[in-house]
Amino acid sequence: MALAPTPGDAAPAGVPDLPMHELLALEAVDRLGSVQGAAEALHVTSSGISHRLASLEKRIGSPLLRRQGRGVVLTEVA
Repeated sequence: MALAPTPGDAAPAGVPDLPMHELLALEAVDRLGSVQGAAEALHVTSSGISHRLASLEKRIGSPLLRRQGRGVVLTEVA
């Protein structure tokens, strides 16, 4: 098992190469239902999670979350 990516590990054609820390932020927000909960779980600030999500949304080209009540839920794109 390779520990570091190698040139052959690139994402398949048509699939964007997304940073793991951004994907982990999205997963944590989805699992915990809030940016604050994700920040606490990942030991970063809420602002840090928001920046990661904004970067991911920019890469994807669509919103990934929407506010619902006091939390957030994934959009159809996510």
